[in-house]
Amino acid sequence: MTKPRILYALCGTGQGHMTKAMSLMPEIKERYDVEYLVSGLNNPLLFEVDHVLDGATFQFKDGKVDIPSTFRSLNVENMFKEITNTKLSDYEFIINDHEPITSYASYYLNYRKIYTISHQASFAFAQTPRPEWSLKKVPERLLAEYVLGSYAKNASSRSFGLHFRKYHENIMYPVLRPEILDMKPVREGTCLVYLPKESPSELLKVFSQFENQKFIVFDPKLKTDIDEYDNVTFKKTDNKEFLKTLETCSYGIVNAGFELPSEMMYLKKNLMTLPQRGQYEQECNAAALKEIGVQVEKEITYENIEKFLASSRKNVLQPISRPSEVLDVIEEAHRRTT
Repeated sequence: MTKPRILYALCGTGQGHMTKAMSLMPEIKERYDVEYLVSGLNNPLLFEVDHVLDGATFQFKDGKVDIPSTFRSLNVENMFKEITNTKLSDYEFIINDHEPITSYASYYLNYRKIYTISHQASFAFAQTPRPEWSLKKVPERLLAEYVLGSYAKNASSRSFGLHFRKYHENIMYPVLRPEILDMKPVREGTCLVYLPKESPSELLKVFSQFENQKFIVFDPKLKTDIDEYDNVTFKKTDNKEFLKTLETCSYGIVNAGFELPSEMMYLKKNLMTLPQRGQYEQECNAAALKEIGVQVEKEITYENIEKFLASSRKNVLQPISRPSEVLDVIEEAHRRTT
């Protein structure tokens, strides 16, 4: 029997979208003849894809999203060309993970068989936690909500979010990659650190004060490992080494993204998060994490790390969704659409 041909389109900014695609991949390939499309790529690919587009990606400065630079970097003419040249009718349907080219092409072509499954889609619903607003930040927050909602927009009836908790009927729990589900986690006392926008020298300055605590810092900017300090090791980002450390660490200090905090909570690791400065989505995640009992800080200081390592707070447990559940939801939405 011929399998339905589908397109899986994902955003290439960061690695979270790629790890989610890898989580769904075995079940997707069991059900469909699938092609993969990625745009806005700013990290190494973790698997082979069929189509690579320029798309759009965010620019950063001093560890925070630089909105003016982001808009200046957009090649609007090329984006329009990619949108108009993307053929959607070749597929039974499209799964979109925060990917803007296929999203806007669907509007341009009035194509309705596109289904969003992403963490960002959870922000289409007012029940999803947001940070507290101050009057001074209202214009900034309104712009951030607009960007978050319009970057890869889809109808809410065809949008399904993933989040730490089910804040709405169209929101599911995280989907984890098989490597995480197959782990037998242990706690060997080390602390995994993944804060790629933070200064390594500033991290070293704080971490080196905790002589009895081993910190393993993964930094995608490194070409080789640096193991010349007593209790702090800097490692280039290698997936196998990262997973090995994730399986055996006791603590994790990471940005308030979605996939990695979800994995750490599922593995019952002690977790501390820092929302990336100027990234509204991470500020929202931080609000949700704080609500469920995770330590959230704005910066790395001796006092914050001391409080984290000495904390007796219980590990926050993370429920998960299975890939089959997610695809069943998409197929049901597809039946309603057609």
